[in-house]
Amino acid sequence: MTEEVLENVVEEQQKESVRPDYIPESYWVDGQVDVKKMASDLESSSKQVKDLRRIISQPKQNEQYDSLFDGRELSEAQKADMSFYVKLANKNGLSRKQAEQLYDDVSQVMQENQQKLYEEALQTAKNELGGEFQTMVDGLNAFASEKVKSGAWKEEDRQDFNNMAYNARSMRILSELINKQPRINLSGNTTPMSSEESLTKEVYDLSSAYHKLVKAGHGDEPQVQEMRAKLNKLKGEYDRMIEMRGITNDL
Repeated sequence: MTEEVLENVVEEQQKESVRPDYIPESYWVDGQVDVKKMASDLESSSKQVKDLRRIISQPKQNEQYDSLFDGRELSEAQKADMSFYVKLANKNGLSRKQAEQLYDDVSQVMQENQQKLYEEALQTAKNELGGEFQTMVDGLNAFASEKVKSGAWKEEDRQDFNNMAYNARSMRILSELINKQPRINLSGNTTPMSSEESLTKEVYDLSSAYHKLVKAGHGDEPQVQEMRAKLNKLKGEYDRMIEMRGITNDL
């Protein structure tokens, strides 16, 4: 009977020394709560909270800057936007790093949207033009390349010209301006050319574009054949001009 009583006492003591679930292990030492450690930690936590409140309550000093992306090469369009964007970022309390990241994120989204719209417009143009599409693309590219090669256009002019051909209608209009009206001055040069210079340049530009299309395998297509007829007509005019100049020189 005595042994049973002792065993019950031991069990009761063991039960009493089991750590309650709501007491962390770090505060349970030798079967009881370490009150000193808990009080010390609570005091430290209280101090940290006070420090945090003090920091938050202090007025924030915004970072001041008048430019972004130091050292990065920017396009002319980006440079034009930068002044307005910097003012907007400063007004909203963005740091330089935050402003640069936001600018890059917005630019990426805009580029992705523009690319998507371009691809959709390109596919629509292909569907509308059918077999004419590639012929027109090659012709416009050849014309623009010759303008750059001859010095009449810069590379930026070529890009602007390509951007004009954004759908089937604009491609038809540009092709007609080049092939139907070869004497139109698309170089943007406001200085008038003499009739001889103009005709020589027209023959050169149209001949270069025609031979590129033929080389690309489009020689039998109606649009290229029409270009060839125009080229022969221009060459006839050019030959007569040279002949008349020789007669004038003889006189």
